[in-house]
Amino acid sequence: MKLKDILEGYPHSLNGNKDIENIDINSIVFDSRKCEEGSMFVCIVGYETDGHKYIDSALKLGVKVICHSEELEGYKDDITYIKCENTRNALAYFANRFYSFPSKNLKLIGVSGTNGKTSFCDIAHTLFENLGFKTDYIGTLGRKNTKLEGQIIRTTPEITELTKDFSDMVKNDVDYCFLEVSSHGLVLDRVSFLNFYIGVFSNLSMDHLDFHKTMEEYYQAKKKLYYMVDRFSVINIDDDYGHRLYNELKEDKKDVISFGEKEQSDYKITIKELSLSKSSFTLTKGNNKYDFVINSIGKFNIYNVTPAIIIALEEGIGYEKIKEAILRYHGTNGRIERVAEDIFIDYAHTPDAMEKILKLIREVSSKKITLVFGCGGNRDHGKRPIMGSVSEKYADNIILTMDNPRKEKNEDIIKDILNGIKNKDKTEIIYDRKEAINKAVRNKKDDEIVLVLGKGHETYQELGDKKIYFSDREEILNSLK
Repeated sequence: MKLKDILEGYPHSLNGNKDIENIDINSIVFDSRKCEEGSMFVCIVGYETDGHKYIDSALKLGVKVICHSEELEGYKDDITYIKCENTRNALAYFANRFYSFPSKNLKLIGVSGTNGKTSFCDIAHTLFENLGFKTDYIGTLGRKNTKLEGQIIRTTPEITELTKDFSDMVKNDVDYCFLEVSSHGLVLDRVSFLNFYIGVFSNLSMDHLDFHKTMEEYYQAKKKLYYMVDRFSVINIDDDYGHRLYNELKEDKKDVISFGEKEQSDYKITIKELSLSKSSFTLTKGNNKYDFVINSIGKFNIYNVTPAIIIALEEGIGYEKIKEAILRYHGTNGRIERVAEDIFIDYAHTPDAMEKILKLIREVSSKKITLVFGCGGNRDHGKRPIMGSVSEKYADNIILTMDNPRKEKNEDIIKDILNGIKNKDKTEIIYDRKEAINKAVRNKKDDEIVLVLGKGHETYQELGDKKIYFSDREEILNSLK
């Protein structure tokens, strides 16, 4: 694509070679190591490094176009320098231009919230696939398209990856794409200039305050998504922040649909049965009642599946088809996943998610709970004692262990967790996660449930700067041999 066409419509100034009509761009990159002839290198000021430092590296690899935000010491006549106020935002615009704004030709459904994003996307992707649509999913579990499938580093990938993926989806005639939209992704322009068909809000609770600093800042970051939606947003109003969001969107004349157990919900949830094998509930909209059974555990999974059902109903799909298709869903990898009899793993790594799972087990079983968990290093310290307090409230036995300590000492992380636990007698510390799981599983009694939290689908431990292979599921199965 010609550089002139990429820049069209975005504020910028030029230095060096200004003949933008005759410059061809083959790729847009922000990592100098991926530069090649024909690349546009966009200098991003990050939290650990600054892309401006790598301009010379990019030039040595044959780059002739540099996008920057800071004044440079000198400008070469044969290089095109594009100065923009915010290069993250510029990167998003240029990537969308380069791929002809591909999300306009998809039904892109974005979900945001602290917990439930992955489960919703997995459920919705599976539901619409079972209904006969061609669907894709991008998020924590990776990519579900056969050509794109694989792990991703972030919940919401960088915009250069997303726009390329969406372009491929359009070429492959994909009908719906379900995208996890993180607060980081919203703040750091990873989803800017995308066209969202529908938005979904799950809930908001304490997390990522190392990045956002306050819950208000966190909420405002999440809120951005719902002003990028073309059709309507589906909001959980049983959540306090969801109720606030619903009212604020209504005030701003946005189309919104509410769900929850509250009487005023557009789609009212009535829970009929919860067990360790299935859940059943009724959705009521006006005079219409829709009964559903799902092969997933817990009230929170009803809240995860409900927006997917609402979207299907609002898209004009028949109730009986939806009811039959949802029965074919058997749970999300690493989300309250039964690995063996009375042994479960889950990704829960926030106080809210932990409490929901522990409450669920208490509601559907009278068995004792042995809980294995830790907290991530170099992340929000404030949630650690809260998670300690939650664990003490619901679990009979607690084993504290490592969970991605990164560059922080395990002793310091666990000390923070212990600050929230008053009765230390039922708490044991085993730093090695393999040993912690092994002890919990091998010592398990018939009247006991073992719950291993924090990793779920993850297959690694972050130790220092390295990722070491590790799977809770595999360690549990090995312990049972």
